[in-house]
Amino acid sequence: MQFLLRFGTLSIGLKRVLRFSTDAIYTFTVERDRYLEANFVPVAGYITLLSMPAAGGTVLGTGVYELGTEIVVTATPASPYFEFSYWMEDSGIVSYEPEYTFVVTGDRHLIAYFNITTEPFEITVSANPAEGGTVSGGGFYTLNTPVTVTAIANTDFLFLNWTENGNVVSTTADYSFSMYGPRNLVANFVPATVEITLSKNIEEGGELVGAGTYAYGQLVIVHAILNYPEYEFVNWTENGNVVSGSPVFVVTATQSCHFVAHFAPATYEIPVYANPYEGGTVMGGGIYHYGASVTISATANEDYRFLNWTKYVLGNAIEVITDPDHTFEVIGDVTGNCAFVAYFEQIAKVTVLVNISEGEVLGGGTYSLGDEVTLEAIPHEGYKFVNWTEGSKGILSTDNPYTFTVTEDKVITANFEVLLSIEPIDAGSMMIYPNPTTGELRITNYELRIEAIDIYDISGKKLLTFESLPASETTLNISHLAEGVYFLKAYFDQGEPVTWRVVKN
Repeated sequence: MQFLLRFGTLSIGLKRVLRFSTDAIYTFTVERDRYLEANFVPVAGYITLLSMPAAGGTVLGTGVYELGTEIVVTATPASPYFEFSYWMEDSGIVSYEPEYTFVVTGDRHLIAYFNITTEPFEITVSANPAEGGTVSGGGFYTLNTPVTVTAIANTDFLFLNWTENGNVVSTTADYSFSMYGPRNLVANFVPATVEITLSKNIEEGGELVGAGTYAYGQLVIVHAILNYPEYEFVNWTENGNVVSGSPVFVVTATQSCHFVAHFAPATYEIPVYANPYEGGTVMGGGIYHYGASVTISATANEDYRFLNWTKYVLGNAIEVITDPDHTFEVIGDVTGNCAFVAYFEQIAKVTVLVNISEGEVLGGGTYSLGDEVTLEAIPHEGYKFVNWTEGSKGILSTDNPYTFTVTEDKVITANFEVLLSIEPIDAGSMMIYPNPTTGELRITNYELRIEAIDIYDISGKKLLTFESLPASETTLNISHLAEGVYFLKAYFDQGEPVTWRVVKN
């Protein structure tokens, strides 16, 4: 046992005890032999508590207390099955109250004794629902007494189980147990048969399968057969809450239910594509309801032209439309949604020009790459076709018609020239020299008076005109003309004009 002590007195052991000081520090002068003794007294008490039996209850108040302190120790039964009897100390009863009050005067060891109660406990029984059946066996019982509660289902109901505080304690209608305390037991009954009813939000949306009367606990398959392709299935609901997003679902028949099948007008995705992508733009694709009128449009980009729309279903081409603006009604396809592809092809422009306006050409226009093209030049009266030229590439061909394969844009010129008749010169009456010339042409004429002279290039374009010429001799300066062949046409005061060829070096 431990003690807390405090200093009391200092005394000397002689024939009798003498008290010399109450101070913890005692000062004196040594004059003789002395025997001194320090005396201590306790200042606090230890209070220890114990339950008997240990499972009977709990005790509070164990601790160290200053002497003279008033304290309360408490004994509490562990459960309704125990009750407090008394406090005992050193084989003697000190109190019959569970809360024992006393003043601490020293160490104490107290034992709280508990006894098993002899009071009866109540068992309550009830039926859920009340019309489901009858129950018996409820009442008051003492501890460890055998108890049996019984549930009997009414007509159209089945016994399900016994529950306590929502927890299943037995699935047997006759439930037996030993009494160990108060209990509230519920006998649960269920309908012997369950009614499943079905309805739909849109009457023409589809057909429903699965309504009927079923035994409790039976698995029921509920099926919505949609009216395809006009409608699509959305979900099943019960009391406004979604219970399934599948047309077919399984429900366990545990209570009567009413399910609503929701349908909506079917939607179809109509995607549109351009092939090749850079060939043009396409419009009109999207998601549409059944029966909607849809127009899809294709517009070719520069250097491309529209060929056709091709309709595909599951990757298979089923229709070709040649109109770039195609209108149709969405009626659904048996195999699913469809897609449209606008096909474009790259083109080349063949532009045909003429060097003079005295002729026509056939065959110019827009062609697909790889097409074979034939050009034909038709000169007007008094003119003839010379050749085909293309810019800096020069002469392409002298054939007429001219056939070639399109590989790119082309600008081709058809060249025509004047169809001139060259009359032999009567040396006795007129002479032109030198021919060829490097710059000057001398003309002598002694019979007919020359009124004017025109000079043309090989294409028939008039380049120079000379008038008011001397009667017998004249000189023409053509040094500024490029090297080549020219035609000189002379007009006289009598008779027809005469033309001849001259060469400029």
